Amino acid sequence: MPRFTGERIIPDTPSLQYTFARHEVVYRAIANHLKHQQVIDCGCGEGYGSSILRQQAAAVVAIDRSPSTISDAQQKYVHQGITFIPQELEQTWPFTQQSFDAAVCCQVIEHLKIPELLLREMSRILKPSGWAVLSTPFRPTFSPTGDILDPYHFHEYDRQEYEQLLRKFFPTVSIYALTGNQIIIDHLHRDISSIRRIVALDLFRLRRWLPLSIKQWCYDVGLNTVRRLQYASGTVRPVTIQDFRITAKQIPDDHVLDLIAICGNSDAVLPTITWPL
Repeated sequence: MPRFTGERIIPDTPSLQYTFARHEVVYRAIANHLKHQQVIDCGCGEGYGSSILRQQAAAVVAIDRSPSTISDAQQKYVHQGITFIPQELEQTWPFTQQSFDAAVCCQVIEHLKIPELLLREMSRILKPSGWAVLSTPFRPTFSPTGDILDPYHFHEYDRQEYEQLLRKFFPTVSIYALTGNQIIIDHLHRDISSIRRIVALDLFRLRRWLPLSIKQWCYDVGLNTVRRLQYASGTVRPVTIQDFRITAKQIPDDHVLDLIAICGNSDAVLPTITWPL
């Protein structure tokens, strides 16, 4: 069983069910638009998202920088016809130009030092009619103090910054918000309050001087502990993917979990992403 870290979500972990559902819902909303398409899943992680995409897509190629994670995914989804390839995302990919109909990149771009390299490759390998989906945590929600608090993240974005970055590589960009019903909003506000209380303990911001490996270890232990205590106490109501909402409407910042960008090449007709379907 892979070790849980704040960098990757491991499926079938009861205490992380809320976080996993938040990731799963985006894949399911996207998959509905991928019938008969050649798709690449960029930063596929454990492979659960690639498996969801494959239920509709004609073919799925899934890439990730971790050879061990790719090996685990290959064994788990061996009968689904997904091509798993270890590949650094911030390097040139071994695919010919204009070879994919769609590209999916969920909860990855914030982990990259130079996200422009990922976007360049995504644009290059997509057909002129191709389109891409990229989701990322909403910075005002997950770093409410102004500092990036997740030590696995190099960049986090608000709406304007995200759209400006993507428009450097794609002619058309539509930004959606991942939100939810009152169960999700209550969960979100509880998390924000917990973040503020924990950060307040570091009165002199000593975390700035800790080695990255120590910050990541503290983050992993803290997140695991909080989620397990919440799960064990029964104070957090269970959620399903049906509790989430995807909307293009402007909603209050404190109701937004993630930004979802739908980007198109020159001849692309962008799909309209909604949830529930």
